Amino acid sequence: SKQGNEQVEWGFLPISKDIQDIPPHKYNLVSAYPPDLGLDDPSLHFTFCHSPHKPAVGIDQIWYTPSSLDCSGLRHTCKSEQHRLDILKSGLPNGFHPSDHMPVGCMLRWTKTDKGNDNDGLDLKDLKEDDHKI
Repeated sequence: SKQGNEQVEWGFLPISKDIQDIPPHKYNLVSAYPPDLGLDDPSLHFTFCHSPHKPAVGIDQIWYTPSSLDCSGLRHTCKSEQHRLDILKSGLPNGFHPSDHMPVGCMLRWTKTDKGNDNDGLDLKDLKEDDHKI
């Protein structure tokens, strides 16, 4: 729709020119969740499902800097196939999930120490399985 000569998007006027001129940050961030995860079929991987059979992909993310961290594991948003089907059938929130967003999580590990050497600290394989289960 239009308001005066301005194009309105999502119910808001476009961002003013002053704000558009602010330079972007220089952080090199990537998402722990691959960008194409669930794009072919949103019902297979979703983090948001406010209505039955209307899942949304990619709304919830975990961002990290790959120059110092490595993503070594992702949390599955659903506990089982039946859990996924139940959420798709009822939507969220429900009696088991107080939010319309599914919890996301990942395991990150340092790739370098402060001195720039390879990480010689704690390795994930040294942890007991129960210590890092998500």
